[in-house]
Amino acid sequence: GAELVVFHPNAVGGYHLAEALGVPGVMGDPMPTWVPTGAFPSFVFPELPRGVPLPVRAAYNRLTYRLLPRLTRGMYG
Repeated sequence: GAELVVFHPNAVGGYHLAEALGVPGVMGDPMPTWVPTGAFPSFVFPELPRGVPLPVRAAYNRLTYRLLPRLTRGMYG
């Protein structure tokens, strides 16, 4: 009877469970570490100064989320 499956990023198969049930699946990350956003950088990177133009800040913020997996790859093999 589920209308939606909300799953944690570490929940293996969360998306596939939703697909099998025929309902939408949404990843719900309590700490947005892997889902890119232009609103703020990934938690391991500093914010740019407020004087930097908004388009540049947004591009930088999204870039930090692309760099994070590369930085952590050594820890996870």
